[in-house]
Amino acid sequence: MAFPFKVPNPAKVGSRKLPDFAELSAICHLRSLKEAIQAVYPPGLELHILHDGSLIGDLFGIDLQEIREYETYFSGLVALAQASNFIRCHDFVVLQRLSKLDPTGSIEQLQLASERWLV
Repeated sequence: MAFPFKVPNPAKVGSRKLPDFAELSAICHLRSLKEAIQAVYPPGLELHILHDGSLIGDLFGIDLQEIREYETYFSGLVALAQASNFIRCHDFVVLQRLSKLDPTGSIEQLQLASERWLV
């Protein structure tokens, strides 16, 4: 699951860039799902959310500061919804660095494969 950032949409959310009731509703729904699972499986559910905004933000013209603000605010909503005990948030790029994965070596191969798909 990914919550990268919010793209302003005048028809839907206006110029809002931080999480809103849609994200809070999703978190609350996940908490309900955890409780339903716990009814039949006591350990319940552990959910890891990958924030991939720092990976794809450039494609959408979103700067890193805005992405970090979104992640911080989102984490606050997780706490507000009392879901911190089973929802863990991670930044994809940070995980990639910690695992010492470097995608640069495969980017040329991906570009070539993409060109073949388009033909």
